[in-house]
Amino acid sequence: MSSSSSPSVGSIGSGGNKFSLDGFFADNENLPHDTRRHLLAGATIGMCSTMMALFLLRAYCRFVILKVARIEDWLIIPGVIFAVLQAVFIVMNARLGGGDHIWDMDFGNIVELAKTSYLNNLFFVIAIAFIKFSMVFQLMGISIKGTKTRKFIIAVFAVSIAFTIANFMLALFPCFPIPYMWEQTDPTLKAKGKCMDITVVSYTTSACSIAMDLMIWVAPMPLLSKLKVPRPQKIALIAVFSLGGGACAAAVGRCVSIYRLAHDKNAMKDAGYHKVEFILWSVAESHIAIICTSLPLIRPLLKKVFPVVFGGSSARSRSKSNTTAPSNTLSMGPIRKKPLIHDGYGSSTEELAESMRRDGLGHGGGGDAVKESHVHGTSRGSEERIPPGWGEAGRAERMV
Repeated sequence: MSSSSSPSVGSIGSGGNKFSLDGFFADNENLPHDTRRHLLAGATIGMCSTMMALFLLRAYCRFVILKVARIEDWLIIPGVIFAVLQAVFIVMNARLGGGDHIWDMDFGNIVELAKTSYLNNLFFVIAIAFIKFSMVFQLMGISIKGTKTRKFIIAVFAVSIAFTIANFMLALFPCFPIPYMWEQTDPTLKAKGKCMDITVVSYTTSACSIAMDLMIWVAPMPLLSKLKVPRPQKIALIAVFSLGGGACAAAVGRCVSIYRLAHDKNAMKDAGYHKVEFILWSVAESHIAIICTSLPLIRPLLKKVFPVVFGGSSARSRSKSNTTAPSNTLSMGPIRKKPLIHDGYGSSTEELAESMRRDGLGHGGGGDAVKESHVHGTSRGSEERIPPGWGEAGRAERMV
């Protein structure tokens, strides 16, 4: 639609922000006709492909190499499914004209564009919810029952449920009735309804997401700072768990893009073109979150393929050294002939949990655990000397 004559349309809008198209066509020869359709589709497909590759590697490590699956491994699956659906509908949006200037769009696709926008936003909210739940349970796997850190993580989980319900309701009912969300874009339908302010809703969901990301990101740091492990290992663990900051950075980028849209009248009028940045930040937030939760869990595969680089042999030697330690060397933690991590291929999460139990973190800095070790020794000596507190946490077998 690049002719100089004005098209026969009255108004178009989304989320209650209608505007007239008349002014756009006063001087159509000088209007830009570039498009962001290829950027929108290409970047989305690229992020989705990367996310799927790492998720499949994670699944292979958990289900095939380690032959275990905890609740976080199951919770991430619906998160991945809805993240893929989000990407699919964004690509559909691009094929329908998303990323074009409004004067270059096929106005016969406007209603379908509004529908795909509604669905990809709804799938985004659901995906983020399951991803956050998975991250919280992953943190529970490295905390010990009864500690302040475990209580904090449980509180984060409760808050995440509340945020999820609020965000889901906002995404599900942006307009009343719901069909008014897309029917208002076609002036021939003469639809009647009412919509919430898109800017307020977007700010609310972004603020909730950033708050959750920060809490999840900060939660394991006190545990990491207390670990009595070699400095290189501690730095590596901090680096792995700092990856969660990637999802938080994407949420901040999404919030910034909302601010730019809200304070630029021309951007709001030409939303199909200018909302590409906001949409891509949304894709990045959900997909990077999955990537960040998957990276620490693919270490078993890296150890198996590159044992020298990723320390597969060192983990074995550490397990062997634990079995030969003197029975009164309590600082080395629980002593077993059976290694806590199968064949040295445990993930970074499992290694952190093992180090915590070895240092007695979460039980008064180890003092109570040491006392229990003296009192609760078994007739089998150094083969099975596990303090009751560690056994109650149930990590030795379940964390592998």
